[in-house]
Order: sequence, then structure tokens, then C-alpha cells
Amino acid sequence: MPNKTTQKKYFILFLIFFSCTNAWGQHAEDTTTTHKRKKKVTIIPLPIIYYTPETKLAAGFLGVCLFKTSPQTRTSNIDLATVITSRKQRLFDIEVNMFTPQEKYFIKSSIYLAKFPESFFGIGNDRPNIPEKIDYSIARGNLRVLRKIKEKTFVGMQYQFFGTYRVMQDKNTPNPIPTGGRGSQMSGFGFAFVYDSRDNIVNARKGMYFEVSNYGYLKALGSEFESFQLYIDARKYIRMNRKGILAVQGIGNFNVGDVPFKMLGTLGGVYQMRGFYNGRYRDKIAIIFQAEYRHILTERWGFTVFGSVGDVGKNISDYGSKGMKFAGGVGLRIKLSKKENVNVRFDFGVGTKSSLKPYFNVAEAF
Repeated sequence: MPNKTTQKKYFILFLIFFSCTNAWGQHAEDTTTTHKRKKKVTIIPLPIIYYTPETKLAAGFLGVCLFKTSPQTRTSNIDLATVITSRKQRLFDIEVNMFTPQEKYFIKSSIYLAKFPESFFGIGNDRPNIPEKIDYSIARGNLRVLRKIKEKTFVGMQYQFFGTYRVMQDKNTPNPIPTGGRGSQMSGFGFAFVYDSRDNIVNARKGMYFEVSNYGYLKALGSEFESFQLYIDARKYIRMNRKGILAVQGIGNFNVGDVPFKMLGTLGGVYQMRGFYNGRYRDKIAIIFQAEYRHILTERWGFTVFGSVGDVGKNISDYGSKGMKFAGGVGLRIKLSKKENVNVRFDFGVGTKSSLKPYFNVAEAF
């Protein structure tokens, strides 16, 4: 558990964050209402200040653009974030999720650039809690284009470029230099199948999401190492009562070949198994199950309770061999846009043999 000084720091950060959120969230709704009927676009600008285990104190700007390409189509979104942190991390991230008219196509793309010193615990499911500092720059870009073959069902192709540069590891590290430990450049194509009946892609209250996708990273495509990834993501959203939703998710990340350490399956972070430092455990296989109960208190306020279980391993037989990992916590929700049902979340999670950790983000974890 955090000490009183840490608790006070978290509380002060939350007060600053809430003041910005309430002012800018209200401003976004007020100023865009008159334009929604004409442009069908909602823009939410948000200055942010937050604290996570991976970044420590962080500040920056987040912009969310919500729009529809036709009245019958689900809301599309463009998210842009630029952040600097007290750990001398810098990142720029832009993500697009767009449904074309009548949802004939679903297009998903992102660009992520960062300089990101972080803690590295080695590879495997039984690594001691002795982190070392590892520093690197990263450039990642991907594009997925899916064609609707029947209602809510899409198939298509995807491409990803993933490069790490200027990787620096402690000289006295207890961990061996991993694949990609001196930098790597990966380029891969793959296929994707998606069934998506969610009512809202950033904060679903009903429906399902099921994805099976893969990437083949080959030297012929410009990759430094050759590997293959299979990814499975299954989600279900169940209305428990008028104000409560149960969301459940299962994730399988399976890799074979020479996989750079930054592309291995991991536990932890702001999206999965909150309560573990992102990358506390990493290996070629990661399988995670998580559930979250989301409850609406008022038009603007809500809370959540969440839990998860998972592990990593070199192969299926190694998975869970050192004991499964558990995490759970509670969260607060504040509505940014009532029309588009977009929340900002402030979560506290704790994992097995891990201390309490805070998280902030816009939109739900899954």
C-alpha cells in the first residue's frame, strides 16, 4: 500500500485532473452542440496531468474527435495525444478508428513515436522484482483495412512497422541482453477477422467483439528478425440492470520465432491486468482473462470494480508453471461527452506481490 505522502500526491493529482476535466469537458459539450447538427462532429480538447507506474508524473494534451460518416453508422473517432513525463519520457500518439458509410469498411490506423526510459524485469514468468533501467526510442505505425462481408462481420488485411532505436541497457544488468536489445526493425503483413456488434467502440454497453488476427514479420519485408504472431481478443458486454454493465474479455497473444523483447506478450499497464507494471512479466505467450462491473451513479459520474488473471510463458506448457498472476481494483468514471458516451477513467489497481498503482485514460480499458 502507498504511504501517506504518496496517497496525498495521488489525491492532489486527481483534484487537478478533475478540475481540468470538468471545465474542458463542459466546454467541449457546450461549444460543439450548435455544430453537431451541421457537421456531426464532436471535438473534446483536454489538457492532462496524471500519474502512472510507467510514467510517474506526466502532463500533456489530449484531443478526441468523434464523428459519423452517415446517420446509420456507429461513431468513429480520432485520438491525438502528446505527453512528457518526469522520467524524461516523450511520446506522440495518434489513432484512427473509422467506419465508412453503412459500415462497408472499417479502417483502423495509428502512429506512435516515443522516447521511453522504463523498468525492465527480464523475460519469463518467474522473474524477481528487481528492475533495471532500459532506454530506447520507438517508432510504430500500422494500418488495418477491413471489408464487411455480412452484418457486423469484417475481414481484411493489415500492415505494421515496429522499430526500436538507440536501446541502452544498464552495464551491470542481472538480465541477459534480449532479442532486439541493441535495437530492431520489424515489418509485417497479416490478416484479420473481426465480429463487432458493440453499440459504442470507446464505451460499449451491449454487444460483442471478437478478433483473430496475425502478422508475419519476414526479412523479405524489411524485418531484422523473423517471427509470427497470432492474436485473439474476445469481449462480451452484458447489461446487468438499468445502470450496471458487466464487461468480460479474454486475450491470447502467441508468438514464435525471433521476437524482439518490445513485441513480446506482456502483463500489466493501463489496458490489461491493471495493478502490474506494464511489462513486469513478458514472454512469447500471454493469456489474460479480465472482467469489470461498470455502474452509473449520475449523468456524469460512475464507478467500476475490476479483476483479472493471467500469465506469460515461452510455450503453452510453460504457461502458468510458476503460478497464475492476479490483479484487481476500483475506478471512478467522469462523463466527457453525454451524447457519445465517452468517459475519462481514473483507476486504482493492485496485482500479486505488487503495490497499489493508479491509472488514467480516456475511454474504457476494453
